[in-house]
Amino acid sequence: MRGNMEQEQTEFRTEVRRLWADSVTLATLQWESILEELKPLSIFGRNFKRRLTPFETGEEELWLEEIRLSKALEQMEHELRDEAFLAALRAIPNPLSFLALLEQDETGDQSDWFVLKQFLQQALVILQPFLKLQSDLQQTQRLLHACLAPLGAEDRGLSLDKISPRLADCQGKAARLEKEFQQHKTLRIQQLERELEHELDQVHRREQHIHEEQEHRKREKQGKLITQRDRYVYVSIYDQKALEICRARADLEQKQQTPFEIIFALIPDEQEKKLENSRKKLQKELERLEQESLRQLAQNIRPFLQELHQVTVELGKWDWRRAKWAWKKARNLEWPMLGESLVVREGRFLPLLDKLEGEGRAYSPLHVQAEYGCTLLTGMNMGGKSIALKTIGSLCLQAHFALPVSASFFQTALLQGLQMISGDQQSVTQELSTFGAEMHQLGQTLVTSNKLILLDELSRGTNPHEGEALVYAVMKQLAESKRHISVLVSHFTFKKDIPNIRCYQSGEMDGTGKISYTLREVQQGGAPRQAFYVAEQLGVPTEIIELAKQYLSKTLSITQGARKARKAGAGEMNRKTRTVRKAEKTAEDNLGNQKGEAYGAIKSGEGKDSLR
Repeated sequence: MRGNMEQEQTEFRTEVRRLWADSVTLATLQWESILEELKPLSIFGRNFKRRLTPFETGEEELWLEEIRLSKALEQMEHELRDEAFLAALRAIPNPLSFLALLEQDETGDQSDWFVLKQFLQQALVILQPFLKLQSDLQQTQRLLHACLAPLGAEDRGLSLDKISPRLADCQGKAARLEKEFQQHKTLRIQQLERELEHELDQVHRREQHIHEEQEHRKREKQGKLITQRDRYVYVSIYDQKALEICRARADLEQKQQTPFEIIFALIPDEQEKKLENSRKKLQKELERLEQESLRQLAQNIRPFLQELHQVTVELGKWDWRRAKWAWKKARNLEWPMLGESLVVREGRFLPLLDKLEGEGRAYSPLHVQAEYGCTLLTGMNMGGKSIALKTIGSLCLQAHFALPVSASFFQTALLQGLQMISGDQQSVTQELSTFGAEMHQLGQTLVTSNKLILLDELSRGTNPHEGEALVYAVMKQLAESKRHISVLVSHFTFKKDIPNIRCYQSGEMDGTGKISYTLREVQQGGAPRQAFYVAEQLGVPTEIIELAKQYLSKTLSITQGARKARKAGAGEMNRKTRTVRKAEKTAEDNLGNQKGEAYGAIKSGEGKDSLR
């Protein structure tokens, strides 16, 4: 049952995250590895983490309250480091299976109720530090005390005798009867030991051929026939005299034989049988009274089952907030803010940060701002553009899950989802190429609204002329509709006739060939052309680089010649067009003058004959 519950929780979590951000986006942003750093201590905190869902548009008040409560823990470091508090988080048991039994009119056994009692006691310890932060927790505290009282709040064990006086009386009788039974059995065992020792001693005295010292050692060895383990006698299979004595006794019976010894058991006498029968009857009465007490407990607890379920959720929330506090402190993070646009200052993509720090290399933090519409990131290859997109996406995820963010400042609106289209997203199952998969995802995303859309070199999988046209059209549509916050990385020439686009450039190179990964806001323009340098630095042979440069020079010459020809042709066409239009205008003016003269002659009576 527990396995099924965990599977359902995992499926629920996966479905919710898939709806807000698909699995490819989450994998690209290495989201699971980031979440793995947050470590709740309790089973309820881990369950809450598995069922974690992002805040969306319309949940701003809930988001702000969650941030407020999470931030408040920063003033409670002493309480959060308290050993009793941490021990309670680690040790608190999970009563949900037992609560489910109670909902089905079952009563459980004493071990179930002991688990519930431990849960109630540990829950009070865990929630105590947070009473001052959330007023309704005081009502939860009263509920826990009310449920704990019948179970014996001050006792470590489960005290059913305090619930039922009859059970307490029956337990007293059972204890006295057990004491009498054990005393009688002990007396019989002691008597048996004395008799066996005496009989063995007589046998040893009759065996004169055995040396006196050997007799002494043998007596020492065989004098411990009876152990303190209940009513059993253990005799070596080589001690034939002891075996004969034990087999001859009417109060012993052989129970078991091993390769080394034979075990005899003391047969109960009449007094023992009478006491055993009384024990069995009393045990049945005890079980009946215990079940009666458990049914009474269940009847008292059932009205609060829903509230107890909610207590497990509250425990999970507060353990999760404690995990967020610990993560923020360990990583030196900050809390996000709500706003109308997306603003990043000193943003860091944690997986890359850890890698660079492990290698002793410096990390260049991200500074960027993106409004509803379209923001362009351009620059040379290996200039950090894709990492900038991942940083933005990762920070957006952290903020929407109300986590501290890996930036000195991060602001965002609550959005309806996150979609990242990047890399080789070829879909074998849907029989789509890389370009086809990109277009499929893009088409599904553009019909929605209020998402963060991250596009990494869109249309890289098709021919550059049509690809550039598609990128231009997508940018123009995103910029004009302002339905999404979109950030696009591209090497295509930027079109200057798209208004209201913010443009950043990265990957500038100094005189020593060192690359700067800092984004710099620039005016609208094209991407730098440094592909040959990067290729050469990464080991592409020089002859290939030179051949590529020659080909590019030739291509550019042809292109420039074509442009000049088109420009010259366009000039000649414009000249001819102006000549034709001038002749047409002259003809129109002459015709107008002739019509005016004829009209004047008609009006004065002249020219009638000619008109006829």
